[in-house]
Amino acid sequence: MKEQMEIQKQHPTPNYYEEDEIDLVAVAKHIIENRHIIYKSVAICTVIGLLVAIFSPVKYTAKATLIPEAGEAQMGNLGGLAGLAGMAGINIGGMMGDQSTIPPELYPEVVKSWPFQKQLMETEITLAEVGRPITVYEYYAEWKKEQLGAKIKKYTIGLPGTIKKAITGEVIAPMVREGGPEVITKEQGDIREILSELVLVEVDTKTGVISLEVEMPEALASAQMGQVALDYLQKYITDYKTEKARQNLNFIQESFNEKETEFLAVQKELAEFQDKNQFVATAIARTEEKAISDKYNLASKIYQELSGQLEQAKIALKDQMPNFTVLEPISVPIEKSAPKRMLILIISGFIGGFVGLGMIFFYHLKESFVAQYNEG
Repeated sequence: MKEQMEIQKQHPTPNYYEEDEIDLVAVAKHIIENRHIIYKSVAICTVIGLLVAIFSPVKYTAKATLIPEAGEAQMGNLGGLAGLAGMAGINIGGMMGDQSTIPPELYPEVVKSWPFQKQLMETEITLAEVGRPITVYEYYAEWKKEQLGAKIKKYTIGLPGTIKKAITGEVIAPMVREGGPEVITKEQGDIREILSELVLVEVDTKTGVISLEVEMPEALASAQMGQVALDYLQKYITDYKTEKARQNLNFIQESFNEKETEFLAVQKELAEFQDKNQFVATAIARTEEKAISDKYNLASKIYQELSGQLEQAKIALKDQMPNFTVLEPISVPIEKSAPKRMLILIISGFIGGFVGLGMIFFYHLKESFVAQYNEG
């Protein structure tokens, strides 16, 4: 024990942390003397990064950007047509709807909604690894499970879940009557989580530009999925924007069809009566003809008013439909988006360097504490 204390006194461990100012020269010297630790750490981390880069699945990303432009559903845009309609007792303003739109901040939530995800699951894509057209649901629910990597994961990381599933059995979805709430199965829920990560929508609140990205294992599949997602998003926004105007149009259309049938029936009745009584000049015949004519005139007036309202409702619906300016359409990506192998290797090397430096300082502090303890 005395010999160790004498050696430590003769060769004390450099302690450049106790001074008010750090001796950078001593720090650099200490790092250089222990640089082999950094070399080993960099080598190990680089090898790990290389394995990650090699075995990470290849991914392609299809992108699109668009700007939704709201329809100009304002009275001024219809010009004199609104004035003429007002004279006829037609309220175009009421047909225009409430001008409601989906806030751009909610577009990402629309993509994550179940109807949207279900639409994507039913999308048929083409994958070279499968060799035939396959739906997204079938690909992730059946095909991916049969792959070697999925099986290895099932019996390693996912072993607890596999054992639990074997004990408890498959989860059977409850029977639901027609018209009841829709039940999402466990497989659908799992695939929904996958799609939430593969399909992303971002909105620039300042410019209003919508960016859509879809990531898939192959280029063509990403473009196919991207086009379906883009079309559905546009349809959803359009349906939401025009819902009230569409309901108004349907109501007027039903009323118009009903009154048109009544008008044609009265018109036929009047014509038949006039044909039968064209040479009859009795007071009874004239009275009956007047009654039918009055009924015809009323039916004609209502029919014409509804005809005008129907045309205005069609104009209102068309005027409210948002226009989408596609700045960058969906196209088949040429280069893969992941993995970025060179970047992975560079980052792994930097991590290895920092880990090596940390180990050097850790060992030095440990030696300093041990030396101080022995001295004490």
